[in-house]
Amino acid sequence: PMRRAARWDGAVPIIDRGADRAALPPPVAGVREAADFIAGCRAESGLDGTPFDLAVMGGSPADPGAAGDIMGPLAEAGATWWQECGPADGRLERLEPMLRRAEAGPPRLD
Repeated sequence: PMRRAARWDGAVPIIDRGADRAALPPPVAGVREAADFIAGCRAESGLDGTPFDLAVMGGSPADPGAAGDIMGPLAEAGATWWQECGPADGRLERLEPMLRRAEAGPPRLD
């Protein structure tokens, strides 16, 4: 699937973190490995240097600065999009925690 995605304009790699850690940000090394693999596939297809998005997901702290500390290394590793997600438990079915996180705003890389 990643070779196929590399021919288009983006991918959302599934980077295994284990069931009990699914809401944690992906490891930087895993993001870098995915980005490097896709870059190699794109070079083989003559798409080297053309835009490509790599979306990753996980949970981040509500403090935008602290969240940015997590996002910075992921962006340096090749991630271009972040999808906020929470743990697969009862909190996903409650509106209040989701609203609080959304109101905190996106991570800041400043």
